[in-house]
Amino acid sequence: MKPLFSACILACVSFFFACNKASDTPPTPQQVDSVKIFGVDSSKLVRSLTEIWTDSSGNFQDSNIVYFYYDTISRSIFWDKTPNTDLNPANHSLVYSYNTKYLLNHIKRNTTDLEDTGSAVTIDYTYDNANIIKSVIYVYTNGRTETENISKTTFPSGGYSLSTIDEGGFGKSSLTAYNFDANGRFVSWASSTMPATVPNMHDSLIYDASGNISSVIQSDTSYYTHTPETLNLFKIDSRATKGNEFATLNKILFNGVSQLPEFTFSNSAIGSLLNNIDDWYFYQFTAYPPLSVTVYQQSTNSYVTFNPNPQVDSKNRIVSFKMYNGDGDFYFETVKLGYYKE
Repeated sequence: MKPLFSACILACVSFFFACNKASDTPPTPQQVDSVKIFGVDSSKLVRSLTEIWTDSSGNFQDSNIVYFYYDTISRSIFWDKTPNTDLNPANHSLVYSYNTKYLLNHIKRNTTDLEDTGSAVTIDYTYDNANIIKSVIYVYTNGRTETENISKTTFPSGGYSLSTIDEGGFGKSSLTAYNFDANGRFVSWASSTMPATVPNMHDSLIYDASGNISSVIQSDTSYYTHTPETLNLFKIDSRATKGNEFATLNKILFNGVSQLPEFTFSNSAIGSLLNNIDDWYFYQFTAYPPLSVTVYQQSTNSYVTFNPNPQVDSKNRIVSFKMYNGDGDFYFETVKLGYYKE
């Protein structure tokens, strides 16, 4: 299956939900003539993003590209299939708008570019006083509005949990909770079928000293035995110490909502560029690119080692890397970045 990242880049049929408290530090408001744009040095400003899907034999399957244009005056970032410096939002495929704290608060889709008429054309995010997401509001082509409220529970340790309920069929509902530590770092998530209290799936994230995910421990309750089966789903064997521009771009685009990688609501996918089945992309690329990834492959019931092959240019900016997908023909995705200043 092709990852959901393509929907974000071209079709944009789904919109996105996530949360961050620590990693998404709002950039300082910029002056028009500032050397920084949305808090990033202009020499590292990403102009284009290309994704290429390949099977395990290296055969090309599909590709997409998106171009970004940054409007600091209106606090907007435009997405397009071709380069577009027009400041009129109506002439862009997708517009991301930000509040005065530079938190993403509005997404608008150009209806002339809408392939799925059943998807939302706008989405709005609201935050609490601590800049934590508290609701998502969808508006559809027929004018229908749908609001999803997010419940927040504060822990004595200083951390917190965000939870949502998805009303499923056959009288069953799913509760998904996303847990953050006292520093606002995403540390685990769990999904349960109500009224059961034992999670169907639970992922715990272990970070290294540099803020990258080094290991993911997954506990998946067996459908047949109803007992948890625990495994080390991902182990990042080593990481580069340069080339964090992709992670920075992700935090700029989804500032305030970039850290939470999956949401159960029907119109949402992943809250960032790192969307993928079961959060795999988020696990691999937190900040700096991995140099080697060991991953459990369910189809073979074995561990495989994947080479992300990150490449940097003469300015030590990341220009290409691969992310393991392991799903049929779309075995991995190559991401290529282009910059405004070469």
